[in-house]
Amino acid sequence: MTHPTHRTKWIKCGLEYYENRTFISTVCTDNFSDWSVYPAEVKPHEKITVELIRESKDGGYGVWVYWLKLNEKNEVTERLPLREIAWVFADVQDWNVEIGAYAARPEGKVQGGLDVTFSDFQVDRK
Repeated sequence: MTHPTHRTKWIKCGLEYYENRTFISTVCTDNFSDWSVYPAEVKPHEKITVELIRESKDGGYGVWVYWLKLNEKNEVTERLPLREIAWVFADVQDWNVEIGAYAARPEGKVQGGLDVTFSDFQVDRK
């Protein structure tokens, strides 16, 4: 089966609540989606920083997702690898990339509102 080059690929990362626990999640989609989670014991209103880096050394096709642990001065003290997505640029090297922020909450059992703040959103094009 031949796949058109205009199909949608996307990656989303963020905090998710599942089974009453907090996780940093990464969802990747090409023809199908998959979901990976990493336990993240964060307090309400605690900030997290997630970094996605295109693997460009030696003609790599992937993207690495990291959770950056920051100190009080916003300096990176630890870079925890969460996931490698090895296929993102495997078939096409020239992608139109859209980068944005989102917030969502499940319907149903969740009570009350959802407060989300996005800050210091940076894109470094290399």
